[in-house]
Amino acid sequence: MHSKRSVKELDRSNKGKNRAFVGPGIAQEWIEFDPNTNYRDQIFGFVFTSSSMQRDTLVLGIQRFNASSPIQHWMNLFCAFNKLVISYQTPNGLSPNPMEAISLYCTKDTEIPDLLLLFYCILASFVDVAHVAKPNYFDYGSIPSSSATYHDLASQ
Repeated sequence: MHSKRSVKELDRSNKGKNRAFVGPGIAQEWIEFDPNTNYRDQIFGFVFTSSSMQRDTLVLGIQRFNASSPIQHWMNLFCAFNKLVISYQTPNGLSPNPMEAISLYCTKDTEIPDLLLLFYCILASFVDVAHVAKPNYFDYGSIPSSSATYHDLASQ
């Protein structure tokens, strides 16, 4: 039997050892990095396709997945670029943030000419706020310490 799995289950924090990368080269240790509670720390999950099931079937499928999955594993965005876009409505407007969602957002056929632009805008709104994990390379390499010898920088 197969169990459903999500890339969003990956531990981007490396058990709290990675730092959040929050700007152009700025890694800050004091920012809590927790994908389970902070949307900005999550892997952005989306589907981008040229075709899809019927709108009602797709919405029902997403609703069923959401009902049976932790909110931090919910998809952020679905785009069938010639048919529809599905994301979330939040108190602040359209956003790919399921953790603040008040409803699913699904475009109508009248919006088909603008779907690629809408997809880009939703994706960019996440990129603008996302934290990226800056890995601790020594930890990933299982090199907690070294048995090297140490010497003066210059001879006397």
